[in-house]
Amino acid sequence: MGRLAIPYLAADRYFGVDPEADLIEAGFAHEMGDDIRALKRPRFDHNAEYRVDVFGERFDFIIAQSVFSHTGPNATRRGLKAFAESLAPGGLVLVNLLLGDPAPGADAVEWAYPACVPYHPDQVIALAAEAGLAARACPWPHPGLNWFVMASSEADLPSSLSLGALRVAPPSWD
Repeated sequence: MGRLAIPYLAADRYFGVDPEADLIEAGFAHEMGDDIRALKRPRFDHNAEYRVDVFGERFDFIIAQSVFSHTGPNATRRGLKAFAESLAPGGLVLVNLLLGDPAPGADAVEWAYPACVPYHPDQVIALAAEAGLAARACPWPHPGLNWFVMASSEADLPSSLSLGALRVAPPSWD
């Protein structure tokens, strides 16, 4: 996500949390370079609690791209709770996950990268509700995962009409 967002955001406006610092460093080393890091000054924290309060900010948008697709429900629960606590009024959380039948023992999984952990759609909605977030499926295409949009209240979620505008043909890459 950072590779795509950092170049378009103003300096000091990208914040990232990843449990694996090496993945962030590899992204700069092989895809973005040190010049963009110096120019845009993104901030990162490496914690497995997905705490975003470490930045001392309230966020209008929190995007978890290919994060919770690699965590079990307990880690996802912690992450969504952390996001809910740092969301600005009217803010949105976007997460993508692998949908499917939950695997036996998935609750014990913390971080399964590069493997994915499947979730039932009702389970995603329930995990969001536990964190104090309203949620609904979002039709934005992804080649293997499914997006959900979340907010502090149902009234803050985009309308079905607005979400419908995101329904486009999925990318053709494999």
